[in-house]
Amino acid sequence: MSDPILLAKNLFFSYDESTSSKPILQDVSIAIASGSIVAIVGESGSGKSTLAKLLCGMLKPTAGEVRYRGEPLQAPAMTGLHLLSQEPYSTFNPYHDVRRLLCEPLQAQGQLPSSSQTVTRLLQNALDEVGLGHVPFDVSPRSLSGGQLQRLALARILLLKPQVIIGDEPFSALDVSIRAQILELMLRLREERGLTYVLISHDIDLVERTADQVAVIHRGRIVESGAAKDVIAQPAHPYTLELRSASPIRRLHRSSITPVQVRQSTHTMALEIRDLQLRHTTENSDRVLVDGVDLTLERGDTLAIVGESGAGKSLTARAVIGLLPPAIRVSRGRIAIGETSTLEADARTLRQLRGSAVSYIPQDPLRALNPVRRIGDLFNELLSRHGVTSAQNRRDRAARCLQRVGLSPEVGRRFAHELSGGMRQRVLIAMAIAVDPLLIIADEPTTALDATVQAEILDLLRDLTDGSTALLLITHDLAVAANLCRRILVMRHGKVVEQGAFDQILTAPTADYTRQLILSSLLEAPRSDPTTPAPTTAPCEHRKDVEY
Repeated sequence: MSDPILLAKNLFFSYDESTSSKPILQDVSIAIASGSIVAIVGESGSGKSTLAKLLCGMLKPTAGEVRYRGEPLQAPAMTGLHLLSQEPYSTFNPYHDVRRLLCEPLQAQGQLPSSSQTVTRLLQNALDEVGLGHVPFDVSPRSLSGGQLQRLALARILLLKPQVIIGDEPFSALDVSIRAQILELMLRLREERGLTYVLISHDIDLVERTADQVAVIHRGRIVESGAAKDVIAQPAHPYTLELRSASPIRRLHRSSITPVQVRQSTHTMALEIRDLQLRHTTENSDRVLVDGVDLTLERGDTLAIVGESGAGKSLTARAVIGLLPPAIRVSRGRIAIGETSTLEADARTLRQLRGSAVSYIPQDPLRALNPVRRIGDLFNELLSRHGVTSAQNRRDRAARCLQRVGLSPEVGRRFAHELSGGMRQRVLIAMAIAVDPLLIIADEPTTALDATVQAEILDLLRDLTDGSTALLLITHDLAVAANLCRRILVMRHGKVVEQGAFDQILTAPTADYTRQLILSSLLEAPRSDPTTPAPTTAPCEHRKDVEY
């Protein structure tokens, strides 16, 4: 057997170097063979993302060592070892356009061609390879959806001719059809370029379909490892069995997917959108991104906006709270939260609405949490600005909200970068419910969460619709929406395809796109479970003309 291309031996790691602190990782060893796909699976907080950072040289172990090609790991990017992040926006300068973002790593490593035509051709080929050939070079990453940002991150890595790609939850922000295309691309690149992949994931079904080997990590220790199909089909450790049992795909059958019965709404309007149009305007172009969106949401009601990445879901949500990117503007329509027209409100009124009348749970928690302030300080500022005058009351409410989303109050002492992606998302949900808002807008709130925590968060969000709070869910996951919302609005290319009661649309969709979305989302079955039906139609085709 040949030597592994990447080897971790007896790793220990702790963010707090004091001897009394419990290590995040304890005695972790793993060997990655060249050309293989190895998955590291576990819940949020298990140490997966920390292990990924150790393997790519972003962190140094407290004890143990990481070896790359038989040598101690040094300058990993220069030798072909790259990290594909869980939150791609955090790796991009938001003030640089796509061309500059792609050129930066080439220039840093002295690989940027001198000819501008050669550079343009090289960058265009990279974008074409990941399905972003339609995106102009002059757009900002702020104008791209989460799925498009992840594909852009992959394109930037491919330009550097990688040998090993460590993907830290690289598919969590992608819709089902785009995820399938990225997986197909990565598998093809593995064959063509001999790439090695290390996939950090909480999605045990994805791992089973994709990985050659799997290591299951629990509370900082690897509890089981081996061939992926064998470990997942016949787990030897109770924790692996628990992960498999919590899989939403294994629990869902198309015939049993019906919307949850939520409490009756109060007939008091929480949100009204009429004929909304959003435009992306630059010196050289003027494009319509969202056109003609109409929806109403009463207090106590729940509505899911569903569609692929780039459909305009998140832009619609951000328009509600007046947080659109600078180049995007509302060019037509009306938006009202309660009795307040947000398009006519001044900046002071909008600031007061945010966090009191409406709470927003964004798709990317790292962008929302101040990296230089502790979580407890962020809670303190939020509650202080919205009328909680007593410092003790603020601390008590923060602790209660953290506990409601399954986190210890001790999380308040930590910084955002010290938390896993799933833990950061739960912090944002805790902050959203801290002020008892009229409307909660949840933009892909479970994409970073493992299956067991996802179920708990969905139960929590469902409980929030108690007659006084409305919920607007933005998602590409129909299974999540089906468990939470009574109504659905399907978007594609910035327009509403259809909307109505969830059970009616699931059983009798009128649009071909909705039918494809249902099949690709809800009939995706694990390969080892012959009792679950496989998709009978192809997943939704990638959109070449998507508006960003």
